[in-house]
Amino acid sequence: MVEVEKYESRDQSEYKGDMAKTKIRGEEVQIKQGQGTIVMINKDTYTGGFRNGKIHGLGEMSYANGDVHTGRWKFGKPNGEGVFKSKCGDTYTADWIKGEMTGNGVYTQEDGVEYEGEYKKGKKNGFGQ
Repeated sequence: MVEVEKYESRDQSEYKGDMAKTKIRGEEVQIKQGQGTIVMINKDTYTGGFRNGKIHGLGEMSYANGDVHTGRWKFGKPNGEGVFKSKCGDTYTADWIKGEMTGNGVYTQEDGVEYEGEYKKGKKNGFGQ
């Protein structure tokens, strides 16, 4: 792996971190692989793991609007254990599948009101309190 000082991709995002060489259609290219930080054109910033050029593994996404998601990622989407904190102070702690709240979780509003229960595809589902 090669540590890159700064890399600007075709989509105008900026990346600093580990890179690996691979072949795509017979041409040797470098891809994001390992640990790094990417600042996207919309100013969302992710620091953490990359695999095959995609956000993957443990990391934190700080969105331009002030929201933050910390946890596990799979090919660009929250997947597994994670904590999402909105800019207004609401927090969701639990599991994610393909970027959606899924399974048991705790949603705490900024004012302290809390819901603990099941979620499916980002919505309350089944029993909860």
